Amino acid sequence: MKNPGELKKFLSFQFNECGALKEYLEEMALKGWKLKYFRTYFYFERIEPQKLYYSVDIFPEASVYDTVPALKTEEFIDYCREAGWDFICNMGLVNIFVSSFEKPIPIQTDENIKLKTITKGMLKQNKISWFFLFPVFILNFFVNFWNFKFWTTTYLVYCLLDICIIVRRIFFFLQGGR
Repeated sequence: MKNPGELKKFLSFQFNECGALKEYLEEMALKGWKLKYFRTYFYFERIEPQKLYYSVDIFPEASVYDTVPALKTEEFIDYCREAGWDFICNMGLVNIFVSSFEKPIPIQTDENIKLKTITKGMLKQNKISWFFLFPVFILNFFVNFWNFKFWTTTYLVYCLLDICIIVRRIFFFLQGGR
């Protein structure tokens, strides 16, 4: 049976959407839901509706595959605790903090450093797709190039979508992650 004091939501976000996730979590707190932790789903617990301040930060020193904080991440978390932030959870490079202080000290204040951190985190996270999916795409394209079915079926659509994704990623990084 579902617990009425808990809420489970699936939210998908990219590193460059940390600000939007922060705002969403703050809205949920105003509705009476505080983030408890996240893995595949975001798990919330029922609280009295209140104004909470969240910080969703990328810590590029962590591993993309961390499910528990590593040593360097622990040091970063301790630094944030000293600044008045309570650590909620992390998943890979993403760390989520909460504070009930009205104007908490921002964890990251320099927008250029924040942008570089997000770009570095996205590169680190997408490293597998760059090294494995692109060669598979090229191989698939050339294997099917002379096949008439290739040009008349959905394979062509998949190839065009792959090309759009690849071009989008290239432009993202050429523009400095903006």
